Amino acid sequence: VPEMETAQHTVDGEVPAVDRGQLLMLRHLTRLLLVSKESTPTDAQRLLRQAMPGAELVLAEMSSVPAIPSFFLVCSREMKVAY
Repeated sequence: VPEMETAQHTVDGEVPAVDRGQLLMLRHLTRLLLVSKESTPTDAQRLLRQAMPGAELVLAEMSSVPAIPSFFLVCSREMKVAY
């Protein structure tokens, strides 16, 4: 988060306390990155259910070639967001 990075450089290298909600959102986004490493949509959905309770894998486009990334569309009705 840019605000956290800026604060680290302006307040003697110390980062002030961050909003708990913001930290939870960063944790969710980090867990979504782990999902992108799964080899099948079923494995991705299983990991998503652990990482983001209530989230569903809506669309998965898997690639078997390292040069072309796999894509996932994940949505959470509770949070009203899609990733």
